[in-house]
Amino acid sequence: MLSKHAALTKEQNLKDLYCYDRSLGHYWKLRRELTNEEWLEIDKRKKNGERLSDILDDMRVLD
Repeated sequence: MLSKHAALTKEQNLKDLYCYDRSLGHYWKLRRELTNEEWLEIDKRKKNGERLSDILDDMRVLD
């Protein structure tokens, strides 16, 4: 039971600390988990044509 919990915790941490860029097929490592407001800003800026890597760099969340 403990190993199953550890695996789920590890999977959740990976999900929260990495952001997948579909256009490049690349994962970006984040310094911290993003807030809902930050995800909304990312979605808005991506719709305006900005690249995900540039957005994350401007937000200073890349590790």
